[in-house]
Amino acid sequence: MTYNADDVHATLNIYKAMWPDFRSHFPSPVTFAGMLEMGTAYLPVNSNWSRYVELSEQHYRDAQVTHYMVVYSLYVASRFYLLRRSRKNWMQ
Repeated sequence: MTYNADDVHATLNIYKAMWPDFRSHFPSPVTFAGMLEMGTAYLPVNSNWSRYVELSEQHYRDAQVTHYMVVYSLYVASRFYLLRRSRKNWMQ
């Protein structure tokens, strides 16, 4: 138990010493959130590897679908805007 408490105390001291320098280099809270999120990434080396690959592939496919939907929505919006603008110019 003492070892764990000493480890937590040492980690806190390191964090307190590095925090001001981190904030001066990365003032955005988004960067901090990203660092926390990415810090939880891991690569399993046991039987969970297949599941990890499947989940990664699924996330990739989901991101592709989202990307396509965003790009397509922007395309449709831009076409609508150009159509409205050309009709407005035609009526003047």
